Amino acid sequence: MDLQTLNGDFVKAVHLALKRYHRDKELANHPLARLTIVEEIRRQHEWSNTPQGKAAALREAFNKALSLVEAEDKEQAELLRSRFWRGESVIQMAWKKGMAESTLYIYQEKAIHSFVFALWELERAARLKLKECQYYLQRNLPAPTYTKLFGVDDILTRLQEVLINPEGPWVISIEGLRGLGKTSLAHSLASWAALKGDFADIAWVTVSKPAFTWEMLMETVATQLNFSDLLEKPLSERDSCFYALLKSLPYLIVIDNLETTADCINLILKLQKFANPTRFLVTGCYSLSGLPSVFCCALGELKEADAFALMRYESQLKGLFSLSEADEAILRQIYAVTGGNPLAIKLVISQARFLPLEKVIKQMQEATGQLYRSFYQLIYENSWKQLSNNAKRILLAMPYLPPDGASWEQVQAATGLEEEGLNIAIEELVGISLLQVNNFAENLYSIHRLTHSFLKTGLPEEWILNPQIALG
Repeated sequence: MDLQTLNGDFVKAVHLALKRYHRDKELANHPLARLTIVEEIRRQHEWSNTPQGKAAALREAFNKALSLVEAEDKEQAELLRSRFWRGESVIQMAWKKGMAESTLYIYQEKAIHSFVFALWELERAARLKLKECQYYLQRNLPAPTYTKLFGVDDILTRLQEVLINPEGPWVISIEGLRGLGKTSLAHSLASWAALKGDFADIAWVTVSKPAFTWEMLMETVATQLNFSDLLEKPLSERDSCFYALLKSLPYLIVIDNLETTADCINLILKLQKFANPTRFLVTGCYSLSGLPSVFCCALGELKEADAFALMRYESQLKGLFSLSEADEAILRQIYAVTGGNPLAIKLVISQARFLPLEKVIKQMQEATGQLYRSFYQLIYENSWKQLSNNAKRILLAMPYLPPDGASWEQVQAATGLEEEGLNIAIEELVGISLLQVNNFAENLYSIHRLTHSFLKTGLPEEWILNPQIALG
C-alpha cells in the first residue's frame, strides 16, 4: 500500500478499515493503524501501545476525518455514519431512502472518496508537524562527525530497545577507549530518539573541562530545554526545581566525554535521583558497571571485516581508489597497527594520501612525528596519568603475554605483584577500558591492538622517565 498517493489500494484499505470499525483486534492490526496521525492521537490521549489503544486511536482519527467531511457535505457524512459507525446494511439504508441498492453504492463510493481525502489531509498535517518536531528535538545535537557507522548495528539496535523500555534502566553508559566511536554512537542513538518522538525534548552536554560540576550540567540543560528562568532561582532552590522539571516529562539528557573517575561516580549517583521518566545517556572511558541500575555498553575494537569496510569507505572518500580496492593482505597491515580503532584507521588513511603506506604504518608503530605522538597522547595520556604504578606495570607487561588472553597466573608471573595488589590493579585497568576480560569463566586478560601498538612506541617509558608528563 502506497500511502504517498491516494491510489486504489489506499481507498480499499480505508474501506476495509471502516468495515472493521468496531473490531479492536482487526483494527489494531490494520496498516492504517501505523499512520502518523493515529500515533499522534494515541500519544495525545496517553493510550497504551496495545491493540485496544491502537484501535481507539484509529477510530478517533476516523472521527476527525468524518468531521471534515461533514463540514463540506452533511449528507455524505451521515451516509458514512449510518453505514459504518452504526453498522446499518446497504439494504436497510436503501429501503429507508427509497432508492436502489446500486444507487446507494454509488453514493457510498463518493462518500468514501471524500473520507479518504479528509483522512489524508489529517495525515499530511500530522507528518508535517512530526517533521517540525523532529527537527526541533535535534536542535541541541552537535553536527555529526561521521557519515556512516561500521560494526555497531547490533549494538545500536540493543541500545534503542533499552532507551525506550518503559521499565528502564534510566542511565545508559557507552564506555571504551577514545577513538572507538562512543560519541558517534551516542549521536546516532539520540538522532533516532528525536525521529521516534518519544521524548519531550533532548539536551546534549559535552564535557570539555576536568572540573565539570553539577551546576554546569544543570545550567547547560536548563538553557537547552528553554527553562533559563530556573537559573534565576536562588542556588538553594535550583536542585528542587530541576528535579521537578526532569520528573514532569520524559527528557533525554546526553552527557558526552565524561572522562574523570570523580565526575562519573559523583555525577551518576546524583543523576539517578533525577531520572525516571527522564533518561541519561553518558559516554566515557571509565566503566560504571560498579554502580547500580546503570546499563553499560562497552565498545571494543572493530572486527576485521568491519575494519576493512571502514578502510575501503574512507579510502573512497579520500580518492584513494587503489587502497579502496586493495588486497586484504594490505588492509591487514593497517589493522595490525590500528586494531579496530576507527580514529586510528582514519588517521592512517588520511596520511596515506601523500605518504607511502609502509612509511605511515612505521610512523604509527613508532610514534615518530608530532602528529602520531599527539594521536597517542589524545587516546592514552589522560588515562596514563591517573594509573597507579602497579597498573602501569601490568600494562607494560601485556605485549609480552599471549595476545588472545593471559591468565591471572601469567599476569602475576610477568609482573611479580602480590595477589591483593594485582587484583586492585586489574580492576583499575578494566574500569578504565585499558584491559579486557575476554573470557569471564577463565579470566583471560588482553589489550586492544592499538594499546599494544602504543605500548611498543616507547612513549610510556618516556612518560615514566618524565614525571611532569607521566604524573601531571
